[in-house]
Amino acid sequence: MLRDSESINRQEFAQQPALSSWCQRQNDVQQVRPQKLANLISAENIIQRTCNHCYVREALIHCVECLPSEWFCAECDQLVHKRHTLHNRQTTVYGFYKYISPTDFVKLHDDKYIICEQDCLLPTAFPPIICSCDCGDVISAVIIFMFQC
Repeated sequence: MLRDSESINRQEFAQQPALSSWCQRQNDVQQVRPQKLANLISAENIIQRTCNHCYVREALIHCVECLPSEWFCAECDQLVHKRHTLHNRQTTVYGFYKYISPTDFVKLHDDKYIICEQDCLLPTAFPPIICSCDCGDVISAVIIFMFQC
């Protein structure tokens, strides 16, 4: 390949006007554009899948973090992502991949799937010490109360 590049007549290359070179590149781009577009579209092709959680319903949500079981139906997505609210999820409801926020979920409404909003709790860590006083009984009482509800 190096020998081929040395055999190029440098004078012919230098004498070629920049405009004709630009026009030739534009022509090349126009010729390969349909193939590139077809490749992009086929890469985003939506394949019908079954939910990796229940193995029954059609999967509509793809979660990037839930590997290797990353495809969920609407119901299983709500169950799993109540605990994992900050996962990056996409839906295929509208026929293409669309990222949805942690507050969005998919539900069946009038025989069509739609995207709705919901309230969700963000994951927070329980602080080891709430105050400087010695009140260990209060913390354990709060934890027991939370589990009873």
